[in-house]
Amino acid sequence: FGFQPLGNVARITKSLQMSTPEVPAVTLNYLPLRARAEATRMILEHGKVPYNYNELSFAEWGKAKLKGEICNFGKLPSMKTVKGTIISQSGAIVRYCAKLAGVFPADIDSAAQADMILELTQDMNMINPIACFFAADSEAQTSIIYNLHGIYTLGKRESALKLCIAIFITPQVIKTKQNLKNVITINYLPLRARAEATRMILEHGKVPYNYNELSFAQWGEAKAKGEICNFGQLPSMKTAKGNVVSQSGAVVRYCAKLAGVFPADVDDAAQADMILELTQDMNLINPLACFFAADSETYKEKHSLYFGALPDHLIAAQKILGGMKYFGDAKPHYGDFSLFHILDLTVLVEADSLDATPSLKSWFNTMKSLPAVSAYLARRSGPSTEGFGVPGSYFMGTK
Repeated sequence: FGFQPLGNVARITKSLQMSTPEVPAVTLNYLPLRARAEATRMILEHGKVPYNYNELSFAEWGKAKLKGEICNFGKLPSMKTVKGTIISQSGAIVRYCAKLAGVFPADIDSAAQADMILELTQDMNMINPIACFFAADSEAQTSIIYNLHGIYTLGKRESALKLCIAIFITPQVIKTKQNLKNVITINYLPLRARAEATRMILEHGKVPYNYNELSFAQWGEAKAKGEICNFGQLPSMKTAKGNVVSQSGAVVRYCAKLAGVFPADVDDAAQADMILELTQDMNLINPLACFFAADSETYKEKHSLYFGALPDHLIAAQKILGGMKYFGDAKPHYGDFSLFHILDLTVLVEADSLDATPSLKSWFNTMKSLPAVSAYLARRSGPSTEGFGVPGSYFMGTK
C-alpha cells in the first residue's frame, strides 16, 4: 500500500467483496492510496451500503488505463454502478454514493450547501499528493507544502473553514437590491466565464433570476465585506431562502434542479455530474480566453497546456456521447450546458478545435441552436460592451 517511487513489482489486486449475487452492488476502482476514494468509502460504510472495492497496483493500473474499460478520462477513482454504467470524477462518485447512503440532502438549499463544502475540498485537494505521492524530501513537496500552509491554510482556507462552521450554525442572509422578489440572485464579474453555464441553464428553463454584475472595483469592496461570498471568490448565489452558495459547480446543480435539467435517475445524475466535473478539469480556457494578456508568456504557456490536453478530453467526451443527441440523451442535462460553455470559449480561441470530433461538433451546434441558448448568446455582453472584460485579453480582441 502507498506510492513507492523505486518499486516496480506488480501487486496482487485486492478485491473486497461486500455483495452477493442476490444483492448487487457498486464497484469502486482505485489505487493503493489514502486519497480520492476515502470520502466515498466512508460514506458507503456509514450508510451500510454493500460495495466491491477493486484496488489496483500501479502496474495493473498502467495496463487498465490503456484498455480504458474501467475509466472514462484516464484516471481513478472510477465506479461501476449496479446498472453497469462507468462513472469517473471523484465528486460525481461521492454524490452518487451519498444518495445510496442516505446522506444527500433532500432540500435543495441544503444540497447546495453540501455541494459547496465538497467543492471547497476539491480546491484543497493538493493535500492528497503532498501526503501520499510526492517524495517527502523532494523540491515539489517542499514548495507545495509552503504554498499550502503559507497561502491557503493560513490565509484563504483558514478563513474558509471558519466560514464553513458559520454556515452550518446560522443561515447566511444578505441584503441586496433586487428587481425581482423571492428569486435567486447570481453574483459575478464582467467576464464570460464561470457563470455562463448557470445563466444558460436558467434561461433554458425559463427560471426568473436576478443577475448582479460587479465591476472589478466593486468586487474588491464586496470581497472585503464577505457578504455575498463564502470563500472570497465568485460566482456566488443567493437563494430564494436567503442562503449564500459559493462554488460554481454547486450553483450549477442548484439551478439545474430549478430549471428541470437535473436527472431524476441516480445513474443519469452521476453521468451529468461526470461531464460537469470534466469541464472543471478543462477550466483553464476561462482565464486563457478572458483574463491573461494575449501577448504574454503566461498566455502562450497556458495555451500550449490547454490545447495540448484538449484532444484527449474531446475524444473521451465524444465516446460518452455516442449516438445520443445530448449527453442527457433525448434532452440536455446540466452537463451539456457546462461542456457547451467550455467549448464555446475553446472555439472562440481556436475555431477548428472540434473538427477532429465530428459527432461532438454536431452536438455543439445542436446546443447552440436551442432557442433559449441562441437568444442568450445573441444578447449577452461582448468585447464592445462598456466595462465588460479584461483589457488586453484574447476575448477583448474578438468581434
